[in-house]
Amino acid sequence: MKRYGVFHALVMSLFSKDLYRDVAANWKGIGGLYLLLLTILTVVPLAMVIQHHVGEALADDTAPLIDQIPPIVIEDGRLSADCEQPYVIVADPDDPESPIVAVIDTTGQTTSLDQTDAYVLVTATHIHHREGETKTVSNSLAEIPQFQLDRDKVHGWTQWVRRWLWVFVGPALFVFFYVARLLLALVAVLLALIVAAMANRRLSFAALMRLSAVAITPAVIFSTVLACTSLRVPSSGWICFGIGLIYVILAALAMPRREPQAAEMAADSDEYGACGPRQE
Repeated sequence: MKRYGVFHALVMSLFSKDLYRDVAANWKGIGGLYLLLLTILTVVPLAMVIQHHVGEALADDTAPLIDQIPPIVIEDGRLSADCEQPYVIVADPDDPESPIVAVIDTTGQTTSLDQTDAYVLVTATHIHHREGETKTVSNSLAEIPQFQLDRDKVHGWTQWVRRWLWVFVGPALFVFFYVARLLLALVAVLLALIVAAMANRRLSFAALMRLSAVAITPAVIFSTVLACTSLRVPSSGWICFGIGLIYVILAALAMPRREPQAAEMAADSDEYGACGPRQE
């Protein structure tokens, strides 16, 4: 009977031969559900860390820009701004050498990006922006019947992103890491097949898949800890890959040796007899 469950495996995969023997002998399937649980448990903290860092970046990096946005209104494809124009938005208002991010000019004094170093130029009828060092793109406002924008609205958008980013990041991370770990388990199965054959261990493909799925748990946990902390380890991806393969080898070697087949034993008995080799 099955002695250990999937939650035992999250911890015991680090050290227990008994767990791996139970996985091979008594678990069912190929370990897909276990990998599903493992991926969910490791993606959740990673998504939270990403949301935290993105939120801090939005608060620290975009706030100075957003605070410079004047009240803007678009009516029937024409833009007006409640500010003295041309109005210049810079990357850092406290730095006199800060690059110009945008210019708002609905008076007609500035009509092209060739007249400014800004990345964006907003006129009464168009928004111009740079693509690369030489190309500029112009987008007409004619299709916009009505729109209003000010700094409070943009701050609200950034707060929404900070609050709900995990909804978009979590599923994407889950799909990516689940597929990646399935592929890693498949690679590990090939190694486990070789090790099992050389060490005289008899294991089915399904058992090897289960072993591989559980055996990569330490590598997955290690990589998640690195991703969720400020620790920086050179070649950490290859290190995690190597840890996974090492545990797969150890899991395969933890299996009991294959017993001699009855047919082989009978053949040996027939060949040698009770007292020695048969004489022709």
